[in-house]
Amino acid sequence: MEKIILEGYRGSRAHGTYIPPDDPNSIDDIDYMGIYVKPMEYYLGFGSYHHRSEVKESFEGNVDKVCYELRRFMHLASRCNPNVLSILYNRREDYTLVTLSGQMLIDNRELFLA
Repeated sequence: MEKIILEGYRGSRAHGTYIPPDDPNSIDDIDYMGIYVKPMEYYLGFGSYHHRSEVKESFEGNVDKVCYELRRFMHLASRCNPNVLSILYNRREDYTLVTLSGQMLIDNRELFLA
């Protein structure tokens, strides 16, 4: 079973430019980004694991969500990809889920900038 380890707002909510839907100038979509891990068997190579996409996107109503598998995230972050690095620099209130593993990524975010 896949497990999200870090999730938070991105886009206008994370950048402090969100305009609520009751404002006539509103763009009412809400963007989330997450990082997830696959079952341990996937990483250890035991048995067979059906490979699925390393990036999952969903669009439901005004909610847009993208989740990166941990190794894919690490690959992109180690190349200083701003699209994924931004999740590590959210304000505390802009995270919707932070596990111990997710906090470790946040605490070590500077390592991706080297």
